[in-house]
Amino acid sequence: MEINTLYSKLKEAGFTIGNNPVPNQYNLCPWYAYRRTVLPSRECECNEGKPRTIVLTPFMYHMHGVLMKSIEVEIIGQYDNWWKVQAYGLAFEDIIEQLPTIEARLVKAWNALGEIHD
Repeated sequence: MEINTLYSKLKEAGFTIGNNPVPNQYNLCPWYAYRRTVLPSRECECNEGKPRTIVLTPFMYHMHGVLMKSIEVEIIGQYDNWWKVQAYGLAFEDIIEQLPTIEARLVKAWNALGEIHD
């Protein structure tokens, strides 16, 4: 899948597109995508009343003359400490189909942080 096709499909899926604040040789993609999850999720301690945000970051870079592409999907938030729950190394071609399952697993992992008691 080409980057422009991915961009369009994510917009159609309700994602907001933001500018990559630090494009460089390790990520030539000029944007990332985000949206709030509709799945039940524990709040972040610093963002009361807001569901977690799913962030999708495409990566494109050249390695030995070949354009490499992958995607990271993550939830970041505060629960006692700051946490990043992430899936990475995902293929452009599969992400739209796999996104509901990936999102559900990330939200489940985020929610599980509150289930562990010291």
